[in-house]
Amino acid sequence: MEGDAERKFRIAFFGSGNFAHRVLLNLIENNVIPDIVVTSPDAPSGRGRQLRATKVKEVALQKGIPCLQPYDPNNPGFIEEVKNREIEYILLTDYGKILKKELFDIPKIAPLNLHPSLLPKYRGASPLERAIMNGEKYTGFTIFIMDEKVDTGDILYQKKVEIDDKTRGELEEEIASLAGKIMYDVMLKKADNKIKPKPQKGKSTYAKKIKEDELWIDWKKDAEEVKNKIHALSPLPGARTHFDGKYTKIFKVKVHKDKNGSAGRIKIENGVLYVFCGKGAIEIIELQPAGKKIMEAKEYILGYHPLWAE
Repeated sequence: MEGDAERKFRIAFFGSGNFAHRVLLNLIENNVIPDIVVTSPDAPSGRGRQLRATKVKEVALQKGIPCLQPYDPNNPGFIEEVKNREIEYILLTDYGKILKKELFDIPKIAPLNLHPSLLPKYRGASPLERAIMNGEKYTGFTIFIMDEKVDTGDILYQKKVEIDDKTRGELEEEIASLAGKIMYDVMLKKADNKIKPKPQKGKSTYAKKIKEDELWIDWKKDAEEVKNKIHALSPLPGARTHFDGKYTKIFKVKVHKDKNGSAGRIKIENGVLYVFCGKGAIEIIELQPAGKKIMEAKEYILGYHPLWAE
């Protein structure tokens, strides 16, 4: 019954980030439409520091879904407001705030969390980033019942996804699409007691939040490690470096193990932009010079031919 839901559930969707935005769009596309959306308050953004809504809120407004933006979701007034909605499911993903037991107790069926990792691996704030940075071959997603600890609840559904050379943004889109297609089926089976929650098994790992100093590329690292960092941080916040003394973000690359040179040295060859690493080299595919748009390396070479290039 994926994408063709006959029985409707009353759902409160909690999410604020880009992954939550993708998940919400895919849920709606598969006819799983929340009764309310809960997201972060509008926040200053951009050079002008103007208040800007989350993309999650923008989708809710476009689709006519009531949107709540509490500064503290555990505030008694907000909890009472959610209670009055007679919610059957809470579905939380990429929300950025921890809910307390008073909220978990509200849904008549279950409080669910969609986490982009194969739990218990990569619990925490940056599961996809850490999986890519660590050179994992696979990641995936887990739908589990929330409890009072972080990402420790019993599992209803898991699916493995190959990482390959995908960026975090590409993996988020793939996972959101897969989750959107399966979510109704999981909810239906849980409501009808046709799916048994299973405790998490195996060694747990924690995906700590990405720090500011981790955003910079170390060209002395192996080319594979450099690629992993760049793809883990793409599209946001973007891996940083300096080209010709100019601040630049890099988003998409390809590894060339057969090319070697002094770490950090740049070479343009047959219209291709290379940077040598500690071992091997990377071919830059997408980048963004300071103050410019994201562009392909070929466009960068033509329009901004660097003085330092060979």
